[in-house]
Amino acid sequence: MKKILIILLTVMSLTSYSQENGDCSEHTMYSDIWRLMCEGDNIMFLPKERNSFPMVASQYYKNNVDEKKIESYLLESLNNFRKDYGKPPVKEAKWLTKASDAYSKKLWSSFKHDTRRNLGPDVAEDIAHYKAQLLALITAEDGDINRIIADSFFDYYVASPAHMHMLLNNKKYYGFGITFNDRGNFMGVVRSSNSPTRK
Repeated sequence: MKKILIILLTVMSLTSYSQENGDCSEHTMYSDIWRLMCEGDNIMFLPKERNSFPMVASQYYKNNVDEKKIESYLLESLNNFRKDYGKPPVKEAKWLTKASDAYSKKLWSSFKHDTRRNLGPDVAEDIAHYKAQLLALITAEDGDINRIIADSFFDYYVASPAHMHMLLNNKKYYGFGITFNDRGNFMGVVRSSNSPTRK
């Protein structure tokens, strides 16, 4: 019985979270792999065509994920994401990407927003912890797994108005950070600014 409870709690922690002032209906989800289900204050990510995620990452996922490839797709994926919501394209600022990548590594020891004291007053930030199980149903038939992960990188924020505001704001430059652990889970950081270079 104890083992069953642990499994159920693990599944719930993968797929459910609560957002203050969250609203599933505020932004339509365009994800190719996920859907949202709302029950009261709980917002759950579920597979597009199933009711649960596997307990462990698939071997296909583990064997084919390439962090550098994912990073190479993130700007294009963000611009496609913004296009879905009627927003213009943005550019990548290398200084923001460098700072975001460094911060994604720090999130493993302390998952909280950066105070941004050294980045400038106009820098905005989204952070997320992605579980490998959320991506474990992707197969070779779905296409390039690294592009799919890059696209879903932004889908993960759809249930949160505050995070969506950052992704859809009018700032012109963005930077991205992503860091995997040995289990295939990863931390993600997205930052925006109006500055092409660090001030």
